[in-house]
Amino acid sequence: MVRATCLALSFAVTAALAAPSLSFAASMGDNPVSVSGIAGIDYYVWQQVGVSLIRNEAVPLSPILQGNLASPGGNVELFANSELPGPGFETYRDLSNPGIFAAFLIQPRTTVAGTLNGAPISIRSLNGEDWFTPFGGGAPTPAYGANNLANKWLSDFFGFYNLNTILAGAGFTPTDIANARLGLFAQFLTNNGFPRLSDPNISYVNQAAPGAGIEIGLAGGDNFLTPAIQALLAGPLGRPDLVSIVPPNMQASELVRVEFNGLPPQYLYSFTSVPSGLSTTDGTESYNTTFQVTAAAVPEPASLGVLALGGLALLARRRR
Repeated sequence: MVRATCLALSFAVTAALAAPSLSFAASMGDNPVSVSGIAGIDYYVWQQVGVSLIRNEAVPLSPILQGNLASPGGNVELFANSELPGPGFETYRDLSNPGIFAAFLIQPRTTVAGTLNGAPISIRSLNGEDWFTPFGGGAPTPAYGANNLANKWLSDFFGFYNLNTILAGAGFTPTDIANARLGLFAQFLTNNGFPRLSDPNISYVNQAAPGAGIEIGLAGGDNFLTPAIQALLAGPLGRPDLVSIVPPNMQASELVRVEFNGLPPQYLYSFTSVPSGLSTTDGTESYNTTFQVTAAAVPEPASLGVLALGGLALLARRRR
């Protein structure tokens, strides 16, 4: 079977920092990749060695991104400093703090950039501007119920796992369910939830043909959300008796921002994964599952009229 076309001709990984930016340049062959910047902080490269994943920022980038769902291979982690004890992880832990929220809004996005079937593509980590800017425009807000990506993600999570029905079956009133949703949103806002979902691990980027959907593999782990829901029931909601009703092994990918060939940014995520057959050896990271998401390569039908009127700028996110 011929593997779908992967990121071709060139790659670049960049981060807009006060320090010198880092960059890659590589062909699809074995040409060496030149790197400058701060490897190991803004990005990690996880190389496949047998069934293990080993951190190694010295390896060429292009072979890392040539996998597929059946054989995802290694991955490149963007915004890796979201998991460091200094800038990132602890700095952005409590987004209810106005100063911390303001800092996360302008956190530089780390980017993999290149071409796919001759068209430019950028794959980025997320920052607060992505999560909290209202879809119709306006000032970013961390408010529960706002019309933004943070609230949409929470709604999609509850819908995918049918949590409203599960909670109602356990005797929760509509007000109780609303409080549970608010409580989970607050947990994510004040305990590094949204930054933790902002550093995608890119395993592969494939497109079978020009115009076809773009398949992106996101390396992740299983059972990410079940403990969070159980802790919410046992703690803030005061219902430890209901911990057992939480569906086992609730999963969620990290989110990825994709900009392809002039189209508006797309924010992709999934709650379904398949085993990758891989794992790290350090006991702290897993990547034993792969979430596959698909980016559109052509405008959605509903947006064609808007694009024809030159309204693309109205749909695009304000760049940092």
